[in-house]
Amino acid sequence: MYLRLTIALCCVIFLFSGCRFTPGDIDFVELEKPEEPELEIVELSLDRDTIFLTYYQDIQFHFSAGQHNVIQVGILIDGEEKYTRSNYKDMFTVLAADLDEGIHKLSFSVITNSNSGSIADLLGYEGFQFISNEWTLVCLKNDRMANFSKLETKNGKLELSWEPHEKVNFKRYRITKRRNDYSGAIKEYYTTEPYFIDEAYVGEKAHYDVYTEYYSSDDYYFQWAMFDIENTLPEIKIRTTATGQFEIYWTNNNFVEAIKNYRLINLVTPADTVTLQESLPNENNSYLIANGLFADEINYKLVVVPKHPENPFNNDEVYYHSKSYDGLIGEQTFSYNQVSSIDADEMLVRKDNYIYRYSINTENALDSLTYNWENCHVAYSGFTLSPQGIYFTTHESCNNNLVLMNPGNLKSYQSYPVSHVLTGGMQFSSMPVSDNGIVVVKDYERVSVYDVLNDNVIASYESNAYIGGLGISSNGNYFYVQTSQLDFYKIANNTLESVWQSPPAYNYIYSFFKYDPQNPENIILHDGESLYHKNAADFTTLKSFALKEELILNIDFPSRKLLAYSEDYLSVYSIDTGELLHRIQVNPRVARDQHHCTLISNKIYLKDGISIQLPTN
Repeated sequence: MYLRLTIALCCVIFLFSGCRFTPGDIDFVELEKPEEPELEIVELSLDRDTIFLTYYQDIQFHFSAGQHNVIQVGILIDGEEKYTRSNYKDMFTVLAADLDEGIHKLSFSVITNSNSGSIADLLGYEGFQFISNEWTLVCLKNDRMANFSKLETKNGKLELSWEPHEKVNFKRYRITKRRNDYSGAIKEYYTTEPYFIDEAYVGEKAHYDVYTEYYSSDDYYFQWAMFDIENTLPEIKIRTTATGQFEIYWTNNNFVEAIKNYRLINLVTPADTVTLQESLPNENNSYLIANGLFADEINYKLVVVPKHPENPFNNDEVYYHSKSYDGLIGEQTFSYNQVSSIDADEMLVRKDNYIYRYSINTENALDSLTYNWENCHVAYSGFTLSPQGIYFTTHESCNNNLVLMNPGNLKSYQSYPVSHVLTGGMQFSSMPVSDNGIVVVKDYERVSVYDVLNDNVIASYESNAYIGGLGISSNGNYFYVQTSQLDFYKIANNTLESVWQSPPAYNYIYSFFKYDPQNPENIILHDGESLYHKNAADFTTLKSFALKEELILNIDFPSRKLLAYSEDYLSVYSIDTGELLHRIQVNPRVARDQHHCTLISNKIYLKDGISIQLPTN
């Protein structure tokens, strides 16, 4: 609403009540009153009847009084002069900081000369004053945001609350909601209460801004509070059932009362989707994966449909909130580059080129090898664990030293120079180590058995052959070397003695061989048809079992079990009796090096970060 400006004559002249006189016989004559000027408003930059002042307000003015001079323009706040300018054309800057917060009355005072020619007129003591009509001035000092704001879940719905805003001319709160890190459409809500319940919120990542709005003609608003909420949508997971099948499952989040239903969708291709299941929230949200195999690839999406959607006309796939699982079938766990059991309770893990000690039960990291060398990139390319888990070795990249440590205390860093044993600066990633700190090391010229802790080469022999594998027994008395043939040795009185040697030209006979840590004089071997327990000193067979498998993936000695693969099946055997304990149909990728399965205790792990729990019966 625009206000018609009127200027009223408030006070006529200041000295026009004076008289003319002569000394002695005095004759007084009344002076004539000067003619009142007409005040013209050339410019006044106020086009509304209410001024909403939050920081400052610039007011341009230009007054004209014809033959009279404008000698002063002032702004009156609540009848008292606050600002003055000695000019007919200028600008006022009204500052909120100069006023008390609240509602005020603003008017203009314009003073002209009298144009009477009198001395008082010439001195500026005689003139006309004009007082304008009044504007309403609302002074609002928004110098802070709410002192408190709170996120709560009440009756299964999201409630935002904040400090009440108690300012003059307050109208309402405006709440804006954005999804996905400030992207996506804005949804606006309005309330006069200092809280808001979002009935459409089901756990998606969201950002809320709370603005205060006021009764003002220029739509002024102020940010009063803000909220950032992380994604807590139900997450798809995979578990093994009692019958050995796999099922998708998810748990309800805190906003279950706002959820209408779940839709589980199979994203077969980007252009082809299949709704597998639509279900109400319940205590056991699950879906059985028919014919699903361990390490099969799947791409599922869980769509969470609100009871009160913000835009019910949008398509599910585009609008509703969801989480996806695009990966391999199996129970989610840690990913790794290398893993080996230390004992029945802990395992050593290499992940992203760092080494950790994990709990087998919780699958959480207990310790990490965090030693850093100045100006040196720390990257562990491999480790070797001693048979009973007393020591492990890895490579100190900067100095080509051997790290030899107890895995039970990764903070007690120990490394040893080995350049006098590894001639020619030959590199290595780790060295096979016994449980008493003896390693087998191969350089360009020889194979050596080296006692690291006592800095003593126990025995060695010359060899320039390419090494395919090395291993040593728990007590350090036996070791093997795999080149173009497979050689097993024993050490007696610092002398090497050959125990058994395969035919040349890579005819190894045995495809898998490990010294038994619980029986240090024994070695376990597999030739593709049978599993053998042999005496490491003379290679006599102690016992054997028929075990026809393509690959022996690993032996978990703490549990005395062996993991094998053949024709799309993983099989778990007892190494002491040869009994087949478990047989699981799997995707063939489990045997490939980039996915390679490992048995630890009663669970099979895949490098990709999935696992399968073996049945306990």
